[in-house]
Amino acid sequence: MVDNDNDATPENIPNPSENQGDIFEDWGHDGIYPRRQKGGEYNKAELKNFPPNMIPFVLQMFEHFFPKVFVEEVMLHSINKEMIETNQAKVSYGEFLRFVRLWFFMSTTHFDNRRDFWSLKTIETFLGAPYRLNDYMSWTRFETILNFLYFTDMEPPSYKDNFWEVQ
Repeated sequence: MVDNDNDATPENIPNPSENQGDIFEDWGHDGIYPRRQKGGEYNKAELKNFPPNMIPFVLQMFEHFFPKVFVEEVMLHSINKEMIETNQAKVSYGEFLRFVRLWFFMSTTHFDNRRDFWSLKTIETFLGAPYRLNDYMSWTRFETILNFLYFTDMEPPSYKDNFWEVQ
């Protein structure tokens, strides 16, 4: 007997009275990228505001895609709102960049447990993270910022969707 639970749950089935429309109507094509239809490839991608021969640093890329105004008015605004409600110090732009740098740094290193980067034990060859980040930000502060970093301020949908916050 095959266990086939591929069917949508009742709360995730759209209401037939709602007009869903064609999923490609907003794209202006038949679902195939026009350049691909013509058999062409594009391998000369470049970032505006960067010289063609310059390879930007990761933080420069972050600031390119998330401008300071956006970070301060949207991201930090929502983080600091939660910080104030829990009687904690507000996050400055510089501290948020430090948080981002630590996150990028940790993403380049294999580790089993994020907390190992803040361990007080001496660094060992085969145990824990190879670096300690206590001098840059405390573990509790890092986790607090991470917990209050939201990707949406929308209300959850009326149907069950585990990924609604990041869609």
